[in-house]
Amino acid sequence: MIVRGTLFSIVLCSAPASAPAPVEDPDSVMISAAQQLFLDGQTRYETHDYLGAIEAFTGAYAVAEEIGDPIRRDRALARLRYNLARAHVYAYDVDAAHEHLELARRLMADYRADERAIGKDPDTDTDVKQLEDDLVQREAAHQRAVAHLQGPPPDPINTRRGQTQRRAGISMIALAAPFAGLAVAGGLMGAQANRAFTSVTTEDARTAAQQRGRTGNVLFGVGVGLAVISAASGATLIGLSAKTRRAELSLSATPTGLVLAGEF
Repeated sequence: MIVRGTLFSIVLCSAPASAPAPVEDPDSVMISAAQQLFLDGQTRYETHDYLGAIEAFTGAYAVAEEIGDPIRRDRALARLRYNLARAHVYAYDVDAAHEHLELARRLMADYRADERAIGKDPDTDTDVKQLEDDLVQREAAHQRAVAHLQGPPPDPINTRRGQTQRRAGISMIALAAPFAGLAVAGGLMGAQANRAFTSVTTEDARTAAQQRGRTGNVLFGVGVGLAVISAASGATLIGLSAKTRRAELSLSATPTGLVLAGEF
């Protein structure tokens, strides 16, 4: 929980009953302004407006730094560091910005230094350890999420295999073009032989035309077959290389969510 109540728990000023008139506290203006911002931050925190609470507590901190009394100033700043740290921890639950955890860690380190210098604050002592535990839990969850999001590096063997498959596929498709040309040449040869067979009158000429026709048909069949095989094999290899690449991308970009434990 955050520190509730007043920012300045010690007596701000006092005067004996017999004193003719109290002397105005030179820090009263700064104390009043810091206290107002502190209370505004409390309200925002308790309504889960953590970013608004951070803004209000930061404003109170800036004002409290101008307080002349070192004891009141240092205790007020220590309380504000604690409250800012807690607001940053829970702001992280809202927007998952890791800078909140970084700032909370630094603020808690400063707060622990304050404890060693000016003593423990009874209003925050019982909750400091819980806040530190909350911070550790969120840091651990963040590190797990980052590690899972990044994932292991792609297997270099699979990467090379995919590249080899793609290059081989392109080469096979390129081979389909000359094979298709062979089929076209065979078709033209067969057509010419058929026309020659019907136009010649001697037996030898007809026999020669038949032989050219058979040769053309063989060339046509072989060309078509090899062109189809080359194109199909090339497309298959390119498809396998693309599948390997998609698998690598999906491994390196797996979405994940943060599982956070802690007490609001």
